[in-house]
Amino acid sequence: MTRTSLTRRAMLGASALMFTGAAAAVGPALGAVSGRTAEVASPDGRLRLRLSWGEGGPRWSVLKDRRVLMQPSPLGLVLADGRRLGPEATCEAQTRAARTDAYAPVFGTDARYDASHRELVLRFRDPATRIAFDIVARAYDAGVAIRYRMVSLPGGAARFGDELTGFLFPPGVTLYASRDEGDYQVCAPAQLAPVADPPLTESADHGPFADLPVTVKFGDGACALITESDRQVYPRAQLVAQDD
Repeated sequence: MTRTSLTRRAMLGASALMFTGAAAAVGPALGAVSGRTAEVASPDGRLRLRLSWGEGGPRWSVLKDRRVLMQPSPLGLVLADGRRLGPEATCEAQTRAARTDAYAPVFGTDARYDASHRELVLRFRDPATRIAFDIVARAYDAGVAIRYRMVSLPGGAARFGDELTGFLFPPGVTLYASRDEGDYQVCAPAQLAPVADPPLTESADHGPFADLPVTVKFGDGACALITESDRQVYPRAQLVAQDD
């Protein structure tokens, strides 16, 4: 059976999946890794972000109250020369941390928002490129977030061209998505192709891409929001449907 997932087209931002973005932080010293799965739970214990790795590279999935909200979905980066960073990478170490935090938004319905979370950092090394990178996973009571963080680059620099980050939802979900101020498209993941308005210019990315945020509605009426944060110097993310 063919399954359709959403793949993020962007570079080195922070992807967040909110249920109703994340900043990197220094944690304790890296510890040893055993097995090929690890997970981090929200402070209230209801949300869990699970990371797995091995053949095919790292993947992430999300559960709430033991219900699968997002099935195992790919993680990784693509270098400018087309080589993929992730599929052959090995996990070397991990860090865990818990933080109590809050922030005051410039705009919003409340003067203060809770940002308390638990964090899991997995250190990977790609044998072909010798690049070491972290996958930083955070679980908040309201959602989960993932980001990539470069640790060691041969020569001190690298060029990236794309992401492998995917979002594979259970059957029966409905998406609400738009492109460049166009009307919202309401569709299944396989039909994702919002129409841009005004028409795209020659320099724009042409194709069936959706801008963030994208709302995901499950069959029972529950909703999730795919969004991003902390990308001041990186291109925006866009989603495109592909067979998984």
